[in-house]
Amino acid sequence: MASVRLIHLVAAAVFLVLSVADPNSVCYSYGVDFVDEGDYFINNSNESFTCVSTFQGCNKGPDPAEILFVDPNNEEYLCSEVQTTPADTPMLSTCPFTKNEMISGHNMILVIGNNDDGEPFAWQRGQYTISQDKPCWYSPTLVHPAALGAPTASPNQHRYMRKSDRAVSVAYARARIEAAKVRRDQKTKAAQFDKRAPDAPTITVNATIPVNATSTITGSPITTTESTAISTTATITLPPLTVYSGRYTPVTTLPTPTKTRLSFAHTTTTTTKTVRATFTKTILVTPAASLKGCRKQGGHYWDGRG
Repeated sequence: MASVRLIHLVAAAVFLVLSVADPNSVCYSYGVDFVDEGDYFINNSNESFTCVSTFQGCNKGPDPAEILFVDPNNEEYLCSEVQTTPADTPMLSTCPFTKNEMISGHNMILVIGNNDDGEPFAWQRGQYTISQDKPCWYSPTLVHPAALGAPTASPNQHRYMRKSDRAVSVAYARARIEAAKVRRDQKTKAAQFDKRAPDAPTITVNATIPVNATSTITGSPITTTESTAISTTATITLPPLTVYSGRYTPVTTLPTPTKTRLSFAHTTTTTTKTVRATFTKTILVTPAASLKGCRKQGGHYWDGRG
């Protein structure tokens, strides 16, 4: 049980270390489809130009990497931003021009970022491009027999070797990107203005040249509306003031008190009822012989009269 708890504590510590940004970390950039000082053929199509990058050693956070493309005429283009984490993950950036608009010559890609709480980075990736694919002609009858055989290369070999970009000054790269942003904003604002309205037509009158002539051209009347502010001064005389002095005794007249008396009317009804009752009186008659015999025995007989 103690060993399992220790494993959990170690895992939590490793997670905490990995989640905290390293202020001394260096974020490295690598080109995938285009590497530094490489020669490439770009197909002549209307697809947007893209470039893929991978990163290593970068802090995990919201700060992306900015991509700037510079053509042989030193024209700068701001491409889409990419994330620098997870490490060794291809990140695609799209530039605002098509492949058939590219110019042959030395092109350059700048990759710059803040690395969150780590060291800022700036990398340069130079490349040579050609606007069209190089034509390739072949004849089936002239194919070398070895080209038709099974490939013998190891499946673990890569078709390209990763090469780190060239480090440049962060201030230099940042200045170029900020300048490109300013020019982009200026172009956006200029495109928002309406086109100039056409000028008034020019009227040309051709006539013979007289010895002395006066030409009078009467144009359409022009109506001008102007607003004039009028100032008015008004004098207002207030009525004379009346001032009272002395003691004022207010008299308040209360309303006459009113009482409401509530009485109930009642009616007495007398009813006479006759009750008839029947009484039955029972007289016990004791024979004289029984009375005599009772007394003889010392008894007493009660006759019910007290």
